[in-house]
Amino acid sequence: MSRIAASLGVAHDVLAAGPVERTHLPVLVPGAVLASVSSFLAPGLHGTDVRTNRSERVTGRYPTAGLCLEGLPLLSRRPLSWRELPLGYWTSGPAVPPVAVTGDVEDQVCLNGLAAAAPDRPVDLVTLVGTALERLGVPGRPAQEPWGLVEQALVWRFRGRATATVQHLPAAAVTAAGIRFTGRDGVLRPPVVSVFHISQFALLRGEHEEDDE
Repeated sequence: MSRIAASLGVAHDVLAAGPVERTHLPVLVPGAVLASVSSFLAPGLHGTDVRTNRSERVTGRYPTAGLCLEGLPLLSRRPLSWRELPLGYWTSGPAVPPVAVTGDVEDQVCLNGLAAAAPDRPVDLVTLVGTALERLGVPGRPAQEPWGLVEQALVWRFRGRATATVQHLPAAAVTAAGIRFTGRDGVLRPPVVSVFHISQFALLRGEHEEDDE
């Protein structure tokens, strides 16, 4: 775990320029959040749902690496101001990649985050994540691949293993999640929301892959 802690420190220094801050996020994706964006998730995406003992109603879902749906309430709890944007949050903890989509093995710990920005003041997560991967010793160029949403994501791979993802939530999903900001003209509109993750494999700097050689 000391290696992961050191790698999270490297990622923290890079992402802070976003600005994307480390915070604590809910252990589960709230059921209401999941319901609001479910139509935008990739067909065949399976997650681990949590239900109450006496009901079939889904009360939450364990986090999915690269979606960070558990962070949406931080952005939707009140209308944001254009002065606050861009802003973002990330956390580290258990999450699984969308196995039904990617075929990758489960992550035990990963860095999961999201960022919101006004359309005219974007967060360059592609550069930030790419820089973090270079500093972690697993550089690469992203390519379009299916991940957790209907639309494709940018996926980084190192020796065939997924190391990171970045993708935008569809504008309709942002609206459905109740995320809004007040522009300079005083009009409420949805911001651009991006989700990302850096995998456990990347945080361990490929040590398991090296052991297999």
